[in-house]
Amino acid sequence: RNGDRLLTTPSERYLGSVLADYEFSPAVTVFGEFTYSKTTARSIIEPLAVDDQGSQGQTVYNFDGSPFSGIPATNPLLPAAIRDAAIANGSDVVYFRRRSNGIFDRSASSDRKYWRGVAGLRGEIASDWNYEAYYEHSRVKDHTSGDAILMTNYGAALQATTVGGQVVCADPAARAAGCVPINIFGFNTATPAMLKWLSTYSGQGGLVPGA
Repeated sequence: RNGDRLLTTPSERYLGSVLADYEFSPAVTVFGEFTYSKTTARSIIEPLAVDDQGSQGQTVYNFDGSPFSGIPATNPLLPAAIRDAAIANGSDVVYFRRRSNGIFDRSASSDRKYWRGVAGLRGEIASDWNYEAYYEHSRVKDHTSGDAILMTNYGAALQATTVGGQVVCADPAARAAGCVPINIFGFNTATPAMLKWLSTYSGQGGLVPGA
């Protein structure tokens, strides 16, 4: 996984400033400043290894938040070789641990913009007195984002069944909330619809302990 990590976060920064002033007389000088800065950064880290073993922060759960017992051997998306091996060993579920390549990326990106403007007057009032008055305004706009998934949605998507010839999520509540079964076996098997469900908060489902 070290091949997917960076020791430092790459960043790119642009900074520009403009200073100006104009002296009408020793008593009145108009001045102004403007500064603009833009910084972009993106971290790179390997996708999370998700399992069904109860590890906090990386384990899937049933849609109601209860512990996930494994992928049912009856899941129609389960490869036949894996299903047959589970049944041959007297198990009706398949336990899994999978690095989430092609499912979601933990890497984060940040885009920050900064503006600052100053306008003012300065000058001499008398030989021993000077004045300066100014108005300053600054603003920072930051947008930071990263991928995340709901582990209850993930668990519901792993429990697929066949209804009316269609592969659907087995949990009726999850199905009503828009659950889309996911195929995690093989390379690039997850479709955009599958991935969208994993990060869609429906307002339903259970709370995950420690989340």
